[in-house]
Amino acid sequence: MAGKNTRKGGKKDSGKECCELNTDTAPIIDVEPLTITVQNEISNIIKGNTSIFNDLAEKIASIVKHQLIESITQIVTDAAIEAIRFELDDTKDRLSKVEQQVENLQNELDEAEQYSRRNCLIIHGIEEKQGEITDNIVVDLFKKKLSVEVDKTCIDRSHRLGPKVKKNGRARGIIVKFSSYNVRNEVYRAKKKLKGSHIYIHENLTSKRSSLLRTVKQNYASVVSAVWTQDGRIHTIITGSNEKVVLSRTSDLKQLPKCKR
Repeated sequence: MAGKNTRKGGKKDSGKECCELNTDTAPIIDVEPLTITVQNEISNIIKGNTSIFNDLAEKIASIVKHQLIESITQIVTDAAIEAIRFELDDTKDRLSKVEQQVENLQNELDEAEQYSRRNCLIIHGIEEKQGEITDNIVVDLFKKKLSVEVDKTCIDRSHRLGPKVKKNGRARGIIVKFSSYNVRNEVYRAKKKLKGSHIYIHENLTSKRSSLLRTVKQNYASVVSAVWTQDGRIHTIITGSNEKVVLSRTSDLKQLPKCKR
């Protein structure tokens, strides 16, 4: 038994010796010469193909340069467009404000001009005669047709409007400036008595308000049942509602209902 154990033990020792690596006797490989050789080969390849590499480098540089130029150009273009758009929007905004200021000034001037005409009335339909005195004509008209006594001292001045017409032409209107607004207003309120006489009395409107009045009469006849002026303002009655709308400038037209076409 002892002998068997000895042999088994001996076999195990022999197996360990076979599996062990003896590092003391393993060869050492020096890679430095190999590295140098590889480097030299690469260097030789590069030296032998310098023109190829130069061409390749130029092509790469050209591509990069072209793409870079395109990118920069696009960036600059986008920035320029954005700057122009911003400047344009700002200009439009400033222009809109200036236009609004101009419109406000024009409206203020128109209001002042209309106020300066508040004592005036214009009469149409009176026959024109040679050597006539318009003060006498209008005072006589007010008394006989309107039942309003007006002293000549209440007439500041009166005259025919525009250049003299040819014989048998249409009679020119007479503008009358009263020295008293109250007298002028009394005459204007009585103008309804002239209905059917072909003589008409109306206020001396500015060109802007005359144009506004024509616009209302011509383009809004389907939505307003009555139109008249008082103290330079256009008064209207909305058809079907009896609502009154007063206009003094073109922008006021938006207060009226849309016209029926």
